[in-house]
Amino acid sequence: HTFQGKLTLPPFDQTDECIDLPLDAENVILRGAVLRNTEWMIGVAFFTGTDTKLVQNSFKTPSKFSQLDILMNYTVMVIL
Repeated sequence: HTFQGKLTLPPFDQTDECIDLPLDAENVILRGAVLRNTEWMIGVAFFTGTDTKLVQNSFKTPSKFSQLDILMNYTVMVIL
């Protein structure tokens, strides 16, 4: 997998220009990772929302019961 992007920082003064910092796969910490032996870090969230692979795969799996199985289970519960 590859990743390339840029982080644009606003100017510090009115006379300065925006600062573009390149980002690549070495600058990415994935969800659940633990960062150790460092005093501070700056984080930026990207690839967020409902279209991400993580969210799309997090839903409950569909039932493997057929409609007939569901109807029979319901009927048995009503009889009991």
